[in-house]
Amino acid sequence: MIISNLSSIMGQKKLKIADIMKKTGITRPTLTKLYYNDCSGITFDTLNSLCSVLNITPSELLLFINADVKDVCITFSEPITLESFPVDEEGNGFEAITDASFTGRISFEQNNISPVMIEGSLSCYSDDHVYNGELVYSDTPFDNFDLFLNANLDYICEIISDAFYQIDDIANIADISTRKKASF
Repeated sequence: MIISNLSSIMGQKKLKIADIMKKTGITRPTLTKLYYNDCSGITFDTLNSLCSVLNITPSELLLFINADVKDVCITFSEPITLESFPVDEEGNGFEAITDASFTGRISFEQNNISPVMIEGSLSCYSDDHVYNGELVYSDTPFDNFDLFLNANLDYICEIISDAFYQIDDIANIADISTRKKASF
């Protein structure tokens, strides 16, 4: 899998997409897709402009990670916390799931890469069933796993959503952040 490292490079150099647009003439949609690893290709002109302006090589901008997601398994665990939230003085309100924890595993097509164990939770604090969550991982099997995970996050979120619909069939998962588990 080829992953764009543009977001990390821009962060290190304290640059914004608007800065890169002005210096290169590359359109916002193109830069945004590269920034979020949501593109299917890059032209040599774009690659040349980015490398020149950022003073980097193509191998610093585009990373090759020899890994492909084979399967994601998610299991929500009990107890799932449901709370009532009043919205007026008469006691009217709504109930929302404020903590739904899960564990899971990401396995890879390549047999030489060990599965990654994940854990996380989803929380809702509104009556419209919109959830935010966090996914925590540890013991990464290769370098740049955080970039790999972010490049595959839409697919992983889809699997988490499918598992969560069994608990809340009108849930809308708005955002899932990721982080590496701190080692002690």
